[in-house]
Parts: sequence; structure tokens; C-alpha cells
Amino acid sequence: MFLTPGIGVLSGAPRPLARTRELNSISRLVIPGSGAAAARRSSSILPFSGQAGVVSSTWIFTAPPSTTPSLIMFSSTRLRRKSGSWTGRIASMTCSWVSPDMRLYVPPVTIRSWHRRADCGIDPGVTPILPQIASFLNVFVAKRGRIEHGTLPPMTTSGVDTGGAGRTGRVRLRERRWFRVLRVLLHVAALGGLALAAVGSHFAEPYFIRGVATGAMWDPIPWTAGNPMAVNTFLNEEPDPANVERTLDMVRDGGFGMIRQLFGWYEIEPQPGVFVDAQGRSTWEKYDRIVDGAAARGLDVLARLEKPPAWALAGRPNPQIEGPPDDLADYGAFVERFVERYRGKVRFVQIWNEPNLEGEWGGGPIDPPAYVELLKVGYEAAKRADPDVVVLMAGLAPTDQRGPANLSDLLFLQQMYDAGAADYFDIAAAMVYGYGYSPYDRRVDFARNNFSRPIQTREIMVRNGDGNTPLWAVEYGWVSLPDDWAGDPSPWGKPVSEEQQAEYLVGGYERAQREWPWMGRMAVWAFRFPHGPEEPDQVANPTRGFAIVNHDFTPRPAYVALQQAAPRLRIDGAGSYLLSDAQVERLLAGEPVDLQVRGQRVDLVAGGSGTLFVTAGGRARDQVHLDGDGRVTLVDGLRYGAHLVTLQLDSPSGAQLAPIGYVVSSESVQTWIYPWITGALVAAIVLNLVSAGWMAWEYRRRRRSSGTLCITDREP
Repeated sequence: MFLTPGIGVLSGAPRPLARTRELNSISRLVIPGSGAAAARRSSSILPFSGQAGVVSSTWIFTAPPSTTPSLIMFSSTRLRRKSGSWTGRIASMTCSWVSPDMRLYVPPVTIRSWHRRADCGIDPGVTPILPQIASFLNVFVAKRGRIEHGTLPPMTTSGVDTGGAGRTGRVRLRERRWFRVLRVLLHVAALGGLALAAVGSHFAEPYFIRGVATGAMWDPIPWTAGNPMAVNTFLNEEPDPANVERTLDMVRDGGFGMIRQLFGWYEIEPQPGVFVDAQGRSTWEKYDRIVDGAAARGLDVLARLEKPPAWALAGRPNPQIEGPPDDLADYGAFVERFVERYRGKVRFVQIWNEPNLEGEWGGGPIDPPAYVELLKVGYEAAKRADPDVVVLMAGLAPTDQRGPANLSDLLFLQQMYDAGAADYFDIAAAMVYGYGYSPYDRRVDFARNNFSRPIQTREIMVRNGDGNTPLWAVEYGWVSLPDDWAGDPSPWGKPVSEEQQAEYLVGGYERAQREWPWMGRMAVWAFRFPHGPEEPDQVANPTRGFAIVNHDFTPRPAYVALQQAAPRLRIDGAGSYLLSDAQVERLLAGEPVDLQVRGQRVDLVAGGSGTLFVTAGGRARDQVHLDGDGRVTLVDGLRYGAHLVTLQLDSPSGAQLAPIGYVVSSESVQTWIYPWITGALVAAIVLNLVSAGWMAWEYRRRRRSSGTLCITDREP
């Protein structure tokens, strides 16, 4: 009996040929819910033509009981004679399910060869079918059953005795082309996605962690603790003394702890050695009022010592442009006299301003070594007058220009270090403007001006061995102009709204508190401009957009936001802090000492040994014992935020302890997660490559074995 798909049972068997041989490999078909199927196969070899021929095979699988449908497969193979054997490749294969009465009720499923599409000379009424001839029949048919490996003895087919002529082959149903292509595409897509993710992670890691310090190391940097809020004022231009007092009151009430104020050399010393004006009044008078008023309110003063008088610039090519004096000794004498006068009242002095801009350097080429000479003279003069005075280098204007008119603040700073500047300032200074971007804009680049720019300043300091020197932002802000602003365009980037200005100023302080233990005071530019907006030279001036208080003393949103945020901004963030003398005395006396911190962990650094009682967030912690190792953890595992940590020394052991300071640390997710992300991505890429390699190997193996039929040409 011979079956043809779509036709049914044909009477009679195909005409046997002398060279008909039997394939010696067969398997069992397992159908869910039934037993193993019996199998019968009919084979014939169509007449050879020279060195070629075609094998046609029909497989019939019948599973008990008799009511179970049978599976019929038809295959055809092209043959070619080679070295006494016949080899061939399967052209196609068709599988159908047939009812017991031999009437087809499921349309045939045809899978064509990837080698060729041909009927191999078989009767057109017989659908070409494709098995991959292999040593075992391995077929999976539409979830209806599966073929399990097995072997049957030679069979007599169509009434023709094969004579036991052995032909062994391998039958395997190849996977569909579209599925293989899909697997390849999925691997390619996965590899591409993982590669992109790895590249993204590579660039994201420095974006998120560059400049971020956890504060875990004991590395106290002076002048970084305490209230970071400072503000620039122009009280020297205020004609009404009452407005000076009102300004200082609002500065104090706003939560600021320092003013940065210009002390003009040209006003204080209008002629060499002369300190009275044309009316015979002391030129120090109004500055005395500013200094005394600040001291009375507990405000520190950072004095900008600059703007030389005309007589000190007489020898300059452009004396009308502010720049360094002809004789640096004249400037040194002014600095020394200033520090002597305000010793104990003005603790911080800044030597010049923006020497990297031609408008502040006499209109000539920018010269960092020349500024270092000026800085050295000012530093030494200040220290002679008061060894305890703290000297800041000039604030450098942020720019990406390379000279000669203006020079990048980063290049200028490096050239300062090259000229030996490190010995002539106690605090480095930068100017930090947002340029329209959020304070959380973490892009860091030589040509980019944003809040993250001081990270590059800090990196230059560290590279030059100056990592223990603090950095202050002596000017800090975002410009805010009305939507209908018709004045001069802003050179400080896109203006923001008043609400954004308020949000960004607070956010900048908070980011510095959390991530930059090397950053100290940040002086908002600016508090209030003393000249009215209606004055001719002020109508189109965009600088007024920096003010946080209007000319009429009405506060803008930024002032209100900073005032509300001030209590939490005074808290010690990540970093190392020395205990004050008063704190040490209280601790050794057995009295409680409060530490306001913002972080996740607090350690005590001390010499000797002792036992401490620790309270954090109102909850008593376990006793902490220090036994000469120099550092002990007071509290750990706090949720990031503000915490009140109280220490009290066990009095019997108090005399044995020498407290030094404490460390506040916190570890954000981005500081530790990227190595894990990178490792996971690398592992995924390796696994994907292994999978792709295995798939390629399997495909090559199948391709080598698919459709290859070896027949020994043995005469019956």
C-alpha cells in the first residue's frame, strides 16, 4: 500500500527496481495519551540516469488503539554516485495526520530544503517532503507527538525483499528557516543592546560619581565646616547708612553667616599714604561701619582687596582699565595696613579678583605668573600683620577661552601652580554659575559652564598635591530675568524664572553638602544692588537678575527659600570635622555634646581609651568603647538625612580620652552600583556569545549531516 498526500490510498505498490534498498533506521512515535506507534515504511529508488537518481520514502506510523490517527511522512532524496556509494540531500518533507479509515483530515505540512526547492522528479501529485536523513528519526509535529530514538530491523517493503542490504542514514527534521533567522536576530539584538548598555554604563559611571566623595576617610579640610551660606554685598556703594544696617539685618535673618564685601583700594588710599577724602573725612569711616555692623550681628567678612587708585596705575599702558599696580610693594603696604586695622574683626581677605580676564588685568595679555607675584606680596603682607588671617586667592571667572585676552579658569589655575602659588593662599576660590542648568546637571567638560565646573578645579588642586586646601565658591548663582526682558542679553546662560532660581540655589547648597566635603562657603551673587533699576546705567543691565532682594528691600523667592532652608544647610554633611575646644572640654567633663549631621554613619576620632554613651535621633544606642585604635563608629545604618547625635563620656574613663574630631559619611547608590552593573553586563555578553557560538556549531553540525544518505551499492 502506498499513500500520497491529498489523494488517499492507492492500490498496488510502486514498481520495484533492482537497486531498491532499505533504510535501516526507524524510531517510535509517541502520541500523548497513547502508546508507542508501530511503523511501516515504503521505499523505492527511481530509475538512475547515469550517476544520479532519486529515493522516495513513505513512512506510516500507526498508534494503538486503531481509532488513533496515524502519522504519514513522505520524503524524497536526490542521489549522486561517488566512489561506489550513492550520496544525496533531502529535497523536502511532508507530514500529515491520517484517520484510521485512511482519509486525510489534516492538510499536509511541508518543510522545504534550504538547499533547493524541487520535487526531485517525483510524481507531481506527491507533495515533496523534507527529512534531514540522520542516524535517528527525530521529528516534532505540531505539539501532537514526538519521535523517540529507536532502531527497527530491515523490512520487506512493497513485496520486494531487500536482501538485507544495509543502508544506514540519519533522519532529522530541520527547524524552520524563519525560526533560525529569528534566533540569529534575537542574538544580534541582545548583543547590540548589551553592548550599548555597557557603553552607556561606562559613560554613566563618571557622570554620576565624578567629584562625589563619601567622606569615609579621616581627612579634615579646614574652613569647610559650619554654615556654608554667604552672600555678596555692595555696601560700599550704599549712600544711606540706614540701608547698610537694614541690609545686614536681612543678611543675618536670611540665615547667612558671611558677607563678601569689596574694600576699594582707590577709595581708602586716594593718594599714596593718604587716608582722608577731599572733605577731610577718614576714608575708613564707611568701611568701619560695615565691619562693625557685621561683627555686631555675628557675620564673618570676606574682604575683597582690589581696585587700585589711579596713582598706582600711572605707568600702565591703559591706566583707565583696572589692573595690577606699577609697584607691587604699594599693594602689599595697603594689604598690611588693612589687616592691621581690622585684626580680630575681618578674618578672611581675598587678593584681587578675576585676574584671568583682561578687564581685571589692565587690558594686557593674561599672565598667571605675574598674578602669583601679586598674590605672594599680598599673602606675606597679610601674614605679617596677622598670622591668623586667612588668605584666599582671587576668584577666577569661568570661561573656556585660551588667551591672550581671557584665559580659562582651569588653565589659569594650573599655571598658577606651575609658578609656585600653592604656598601663597589658604583657600582656593572659584566662581560657580548655573548658566541656566539645574544644580544636578553632572556634565563635566572643559568647555561647559554649569554648577559642576568646580569639580575640575578640585581635580587640578589634587593633581598638584593641594588636596587638603579647601575650595570656596566666592560667587554663586543663577540669573533670573522677566519673560519680557528687553535689556542686554545675559552672558550667564539662559535666564531662569524666580521660582527656579530659588530652587536651584537651595539645591546647589544641598548637593555640595552631600557630595563635596572639600567645598566650604558659597557666596550667593548677589544680595541687593544699591542703585535703582530706573537709573540710566541700570535699565538694561542683566546683572540685576542675580539679586535675591529687590532694590526696595522686598525679598524675592530665592531669599525666602534660602531663609527656610538655612537650618538644615548648617548641618555637617559628608566630611571630616575637628571638635572645637569648647566641645572637647564639655565631653571630657562628662557633659553631653550634640553633633548635627547629615549622613548615614558617624565615627569618632580620638586618642586613648574610653566609653561613650551615644544617642541618635532620640534613641539610645549601645555603649561605644574606644581602646586606643584612634577611630570608632558611633552610629551606622542611619537613613540619609539630618540627625542629632549626642555623645557623653563615661566620667570614670574621661581623663583617658583625647577627642579629636568626627567623620560623617554616606554612600549613595551611584558610588557602588556601577561595578556590579558592569560585571552583570559583561557576564550577559559572555553568555550571549556562548549561546551564539553553540547555535552556530549546532547549525554547522546539522548542515553537515542534514540530508546526507550513504548507500552501499551492492548487487543483490
